[in-house]
Amino acid sequence: SVSIEHLTERFVTGLQAEYPSTTSNIMRTGEKLHTEKKSSSENQCAICQAPLDTDVPPSSALSAVRFSETVSRCSSVTLSIFSTDTACCGGGTCQSEGQKESECCGQGDGSCQSKESKLTRDEVESALCYACRLLIKDLGDVSKLPKHILDDISQRQRRTKMKSEIEDFLLDPSNTPD
Repeated sequence: SVSIEHLTERFVTGLQAEYPSTTSNIMRTGEKLHTEKKSSSENQCAICQAPLDTDVPPSSALSAVRFSETVSRCSSVTLSIFSTDTACCGGGTCQSEGQKESECCGQGDGSCQSKESKLTRDEVESALCYACRLLIKDLGDVSKLPKHILDDISQRQRRTKMKSEIEDFLLDPSNTPD
């Protein structure tokens, strides 16, 4: 079977036969190389589990693509020129001015009076890498995604909301003594 592991093994074994001292240097260098471990799944794409590559500055090409897609999607809605977010003035859902926003009758997540809210396209896309965003670009209704993906995104949204609500009460890990 041909794989990166087998090719690497063959290469290092060949080096060991011809240049024995080189192998130890390769092994020490290889031990230093690693990707940053992120303990949180919030930094991974909800579909492919790759690291999210969409946290970019406002002047990036990705932001320009997002803005262009938003303008195309919301052609009948007046966009706020001064908005720093690329979402529509209808909260990212491209609602016309006469359309009433959905009302929440719940007491919070999990309450018996909570109404299950449907994820918006912007909420789903915020949990996806650029490649997976392109995959769902032509999907009309994001609720057609598999249930486990939607559940994961909903859980991320709830945790982010909860964290922002209790942020003032959390200890900053950078200020704690080691």
